[in-house]
Amino acid sequence: MEPRRLLVRELIEARGLLVGGPFRLRSGRVSRIYVDARRLYSRPLGRRVAATLLASLAARHGIDADAVLGVATGGIGWGILVAEHLGLPAGYVRPERKDHGTGRLVEAVDPPARVILVDDVATTGGALAEAAEAARGEGFRVTAALVLVDRCMGARERLEGLGVPLYRVYTIREIVEIAEELGVDVEPARQELAKLAC
Repeated sequence: MEPRRLLVRELIEARGLLVGGPFRLRSGRVSRIYVDARRLYSRPLGRRVAATLLASLAARHGIDADAVLGVATGGIGWGILVAEHLGLPAGYVRPERKDHGTGRLVEAVDPPARVILVDDVATTGGALAEAAEAARGEGFRVTAALVLVDRCMGARERLEGLGVPLYRVYTIREIVEIAEELGVDVEPARQELAKLAC
């Protein structure tokens, strides 16, 4: 089975792709489609395929980096797995500065370094934009952001405005179309999908 199709099957079997809802997203928006890529951590095949597909984005787009940073919390695991595939150091960006220890926002990697940000799902790009600003504030150069799923609700444009290209394994439309081919009833999401720009 083709890897992108296999990964959607794994996500469905892990109950990480839900259609129906409504589901409230981190951005505050409400959707009929919910993607919980963390469910793939418990599936060795799905985890391996997801990490390979994410890492392949870096190679395909010629992204230069010295390290990979996961975005807390959904992207930490994916960032570590992508770094492993690329043979690079891994770290993560905290959502807020600690009030103890070193008080850093970026952990496990030291500046200056060119870094790739990794997250599971991008909606409006808020978490990725905050992570990019935090990393830059600590002396890092953010060369790109990678996500499994782009919900096509402004993340790409928001990050491009910061000079950070966003690369994705799937758009939300693509993942739902594959799910439908695999037998998932996606009717509750049709109206929402029709309004998306991707």
